Amino acid sequence: GQSYSITESFLREGNTIVRTLLGLFAGFACNGICVAISVLRHDIGLSFVGIDPAPLLVLFCGVVIQSGAEEIVTRLYLQQKLLRRYKAPVVAVILSATFFAALHLLNPGITVMPVVELLEISVILSLFCLYFDALGAAIAMHAAWNYTQNIIFGLPNSGLVSEYSIFKLEAAANGPFFDTMFGVEGAVGSCCVLGAFLIGLLIYIRVKHVKPIDIWAGAEERLVLRRAWPHLRLLLLMPLVTWPSRQSAHPSRVTPIETKEHKKTSHWAQEAPNETKPELRMTLSTCREPPCRCS
Repeated sequence: GQSYSITESFLREGNTIVRTLLGLFAGFACNGICVAISVLRHDIGLSFVGIDPAPLLVLFCGVVIQSGAEEIVTRLYLQQKLLRRYKAPVVAVILSATFFAALHLLNPGITVMPVVELLEISVILSLFCLYFDALGAAIAMHAAWNYTQNIIFGLPNSGLVSEYSIFKLEAAANGPFFDTMFGVEGAVGSCCVLGAFLIGLLIYIRVKHVKPIDIWAGAEERLVLRRAWPHLRLLLLMPLVTWPSRQSAHPSRVTPIETKEHKKTSHWAQEAPNETKPELRMTLSTCREPPCRCS
């Protein structure tokens, strides 16, 4: 079947700058809330290391590429295929979320709570694409979540720790918002925060009567048009290609360009008969006069 390319997906109407920025803010806020509560509860202790713009920018680009690759595979490709095959958005969202969680099963420290958290955030990102057609917002939230906890606060991201971060983890203990093995994502608190965000998103969709966007609507017609376009283009260009030959085949249709002398000659040629008419009339009138009678 025909599916959208990556470029076409980013050029769709839902990928606005505002929605992308909202995705960045949502990822930073959700993760920041969990980290802030952990610090206030003294479950973790952080120390400030410093800010170096160059590695921060390079790492941000790397996180965006990594998060974008996961979203392109899960949301852009798999969810589209499932949506077209089963014609049921619920099935497409659940199966794509399950696949997304399965990608992280080999990460160190994986338990039941991280799987629940991965399923929640995957459903949120799937709803971004399904109801708002905003793949950019999904990538932005995914990247902001990973970047905030891993690069800014120096906490484990899916069980992995970055060598460079703005803050460093000095002390840690298991708590409702932090897990020493898997980090923020392995605690009950992050599941509650993401669960509240998911419920709020569903309420917004219900209240605003947002309908699922069928990206496959008219896909068969677009596929037929793409396949027929070379032939249509040939038909459209055919009159232009055959016009010179048609002109040479019918020279009588070509209007000659008249010069001033030609116009002058044609003018006298047309008016010559008119000038002879008075003489002819005179001759005829003279012939018709009755003969003179001499007395």
